[in-house]
Amino acid sequence: VLQSFTSSNANSDPDDPLTMYGTGDTINIQAVFNENLASGSTMTVELENTARSQVVLNQISGSTLYGTYTVSGPHDGISDDSIDLAVRRVVSMSVSDLATNVKSSESIPTGQNLSDNKDIIVDTVPPSLQSFSATAGNYNAGDSITLTAHYNKSVKAGSNIHVKVNSDGGTATIDMTTVSTSTISGPYVVQSGDNVQNLKVSSIVSQAVSDIKNNQLTDTIMPSTNISDGVLVDTTAPVITFTNDVDSGPTQSDEVTINVSEINPSSHKYIFSADNVCNTKNYTSATSFGSDTPITFIAETNNTKYICTKSVDTAGNESYAASANPLNIDI
Repeated sequence: VLQSFTSSNANSDPDDPLTMYGTGDTINIQAVFNENLASGSTMTVELENTARSQVVLNQISGSTLYGTYTVSGPHDGISDDSIDLAVRRVVSMSVSDLATNVKSSESIPTGQNLSDNKDIIVDTVPPSLQSFSATAGNYNAGDSITLTAHYNKSVKAGSNIHVKVNSDGGTATIDMTTVSTSTISGPYVVQSGDNVQNLKVSSIVSQAVSDIKNNQLTDTIMPSTNISDGVLVDTTAPVITFTNDVDSGPTQSDEVTINVSEINPSSHKYIFSADNVCNTKNYTSATSFGSDTPITFIAETNNTKYICTKSVDTAGNESYAASANPLNIDI
């Protein structure tokens, strides 16, 4: 009578991929009976939690009939640390005891399957790319943004992925080669002219990613989850235009309107300056203004002085502009 299925192989630790079994590894499959077996006994079993590989058990040691399952791949075994290798069914058998009593069929004993007696995990499934990420923020030319690819399992040193991003029209290839457990990272250094409201990986150029058992991912299929919104790349400075400039002649009051063309504004300020060179001035005590909001000047205090403006966007790009004429208020 068939009593159990077991194995002489070491158990797998779900938290240690090195203890799992991959392509080329051999696993001993044993069928244990209640009495010694005669020479010539044989059994074929189909394994569960693999590609349903069939294994012939035709080696005899006392009451044990055994054979060897050689793991093949890829996709011959699942990567699920909660499911152990098991026998799905007995395909065929011709087993004799020493008195030549022959048995030609048998069921798997309840509670005595291979998975009941051993914790053997077969993993021939490549890693799966789950998502891309980057730290939210506002980035300017010269800034470095770390892009990270996230996988569903630990990957080996030497794994790499190369991508393009949407901020430069897919011109540059970003090399991601820094491995940390189940992630691979690499720097994207923002270049002048790179601009996008929400940075995304636009395509995968190539990847060669292996897990601990040397299952390799090489496709260029994008994951369902891209970089979250909030990573702004902005290398374009604001454009300042005096749409209603300072009058050229004396006036009792002077209404000035300044337009700032910028989709990511941070601050707009102005000061009074003895000359029209604005980018060397101190704006610590400057007055804030709104784009296209008229400002009326009526005091003679700042006559002969130009209006110098400074505009800064959220990525730190700065622009400066001066009025065409100095103020000339005559009350």
